[in-house]
Amino acid sequence: AEMPDADAVVVVGTSLQVYPAAGLAELAPARARRFLVDLRPGRVPPGYRAVAASAEIGLPSLTAELDLRTLQDLSPPKS
Repeated sequence: AEMPDADAVVVVGTSLQVYPAAGLAELAPARARRFLVDLRPGRVPPGYRAVAASAEIGLPSLTAELDLRTLQDLSPPKS
């Protein structure tokens, strides 16, 4: 995996049909949580959690649901 330490991947504004965004989550390890934020997510692949909203609304909603201050809180602390 290209992002071996990723705990989560958030893909925004794509139906997962357009590359390179469609392939980003594949770079993360299988254990990573996967989120898709899109107005019309369409068919959501297994393992993804869809947030059917614009980025402006969906990202704050997702951070609140995950009890994060910002999406940067998903990142591991820098040493």
